[in-house]
Amino acid sequence: MITLAVLDILRTQFNQEPARVQSAISLIALAFTPQILYGLIIDTFPIFGSRKKSYLVLCGMLQAAAGMLASDEATCATSQHLVIYCFVFSVCMAINDVVIDGIMVIMAKRDPEGGSEDLQSYSLIMMGIGGISGALMGGMITNKLDPHYVFYIVALFGCLISCFGMTMDDAIEGESSQIISMGFKQRLRTVLRKVWKGMQIHELNQSMLFFVLRCFVPSFGNYLYFFNMSVVGFSQMKYALVMMVGFLMLIIGSLIYTTAFKQSSFRKLMIAGIVINFIGSCFTLLYVNQIYFGLNPLVFCLLTSTVTDSLSQALMNLPMQVLFAKLIPEDIESSMFALLTGLMDFSQSYLSPQFGNMVNKLIGVSQDNMEDLWKLCLIEVCFELIPLAFIKLIPTRAEVASLQQVLEYERLRAEKKTLMLTESDLTETIAKKNKQGEIDKIVRKERIEEAVDEALVEEWEKLDPNVALRMGVINVQAKFSFPLYKEIIV
Repeated sequence: MITLAVLDILRTQFNQEPARVQSAISLIALAFTPQILYGLIIDTFPIFGSRKKSYLVLCGMLQAAAGMLASDEATCATSQHLVIYCFVFSVCMAINDVVIDGIMVIMAKRDPEGGSEDLQSYSLIMMGIGGISGALMGGMITNKLDPHYVFYIVALFGCLISCFGMTMDDAIEGESSQIISMGFKQRLRTVLRKVWKGMQIHELNQSMLFFVLRCFVPSFGNYLYFFNMSVVGFSQMKYALVMMVGFLMLIIGSLIYTTAFKQSSFRKLMIAGIVINFIGSCFTLLYVNQIYFGLNPLVFCLLTSTVTDSLSQALMNLPMQVLFAKLIPEDIESSMFALLTGLMDFSQSYLSPQFGNMVNKLIGVSQDNMEDLWKLCLIEVCFELIPLAFIKLIPTRAEVASLQQVLEYERLRAEKKTLMLTESDLTETIAKKNKQGEIDKIVRKERIEEAVDEALVEEWEKLDPNVALRMGVINVQAKFSFPLYKEIIV
């Protein structure tokens, strides 16, 4: 809905060229990139003791204010004003996304085997339903009324988000009560330390690198909008129909993933998504050359690239979000998930379109020169299969399962250690200020470490030794305490 309004206003009211429009849209999308910053703020700075509800309420109110400003032509008199207002409520939506993603990761951990797949699929289905309804409303408004009216609806949704945030169950905050109770400096150090530790996980690093490298596939989506409107002769409602079918296919792709490919290899799903993207780009090349095989242009568009684009998104982005949710350490769900999804958004929504604009400087496609658009589409086809060269950066299911066991053991060990420290008479030892008291404190901690290891020996033996040692979960003394690790050392 917002995209339709912004595209229409920039093209008709401000008479912007395709490259300028693509830059504006990618700049608005850039608000979703620093999600790691939003996640750190959310995880580190609770408002009135809340790291979830309060941010939903605050951002909902700010979104409503930005929407009202964008809806008034007096306060939105230039394209720069429009982009600024859209950027503001994009930031609000991004922060809300981080909060919701963090909640979803917390809930997914309650079902380690299928929770991530089910919740992420549900999230994508809901996004598809919202996209269909938004495209329908946006198409009706931009086709018959002033597109600025769309922002009244944006403001209304902001108010609704604030209301829902106020009524959200307080129990969801219980998962992070330990961090919330810390002082500011300790809380910040704890979050940053855990985020840094999460970034050391090899499987997450490699997956992030894969999506960053995908930016070398240029994007020309907003150029196609100008082609559809000026050459093919689409109305705003027809273009909205294309978006609606795209979101419908996103829902279908999510259902297909959940029912048929839930336990499939991450790499195979990535390969399938890349190939589908390649096929869709080939159809787009035919489309801009007006080769429709006797079909109506709208029908050809709906049956080809619209379908392939949405299916590839479901088969690539959804499995990766599932992977991220499985491997993120506790208490920093918002920060880590935000870092990963922010990098994905930055690569796909900003770097790829900007790379496309750089390529267009050599071709020169504009509102007055749509004849050369096929050259851009041909370049995109040539670049689509490049990500296959980096497919081994994606971890296997077996690697993910092993790492999940290590992370779960680490969590259990931390809980057990906290419980034993609480139950011990360590307080008396800490109260002593002399040297002997300090030595007693160290000895007592070491004994508790040993007791924890002995209490969790059954969980210990389930771990993949190679992954456990690489993660540094097992200390040197413990490695020699059990036969499993004695064999490894020898």
